[in-house]
Amino acid sequence: MDERYLEAVRTIKMAILKSQNRAAKYTNAEMLSLYYAIGGYVSGNSREGTWGTGVIDEISARLREELPGLRGFSAGSIY
Repeated sequence: MDERYLEAVRTIKMAILKSQNRAAKYTNAEMLSLYYAIGGYVSGNSREGTWGTGVIDEISARLREELPGLRGFSAGSIY
């Protein structure tokens, strides 16, 4: 293959890899922000006595029912 085409492949490949890396970085930051917000919400309601025992189990079950395929939101993870 002509060197010009090989250089084009390298340039495009690097752009793709950089973009994928940035996307992963921002996705991870967004997920951490989500988990922190959920943790604060759950903690606040639990401490204030707004929720009784077993509520987190119910919330987890309902989330799995309403969002099939959702991972990371078992009762243990929410706690």
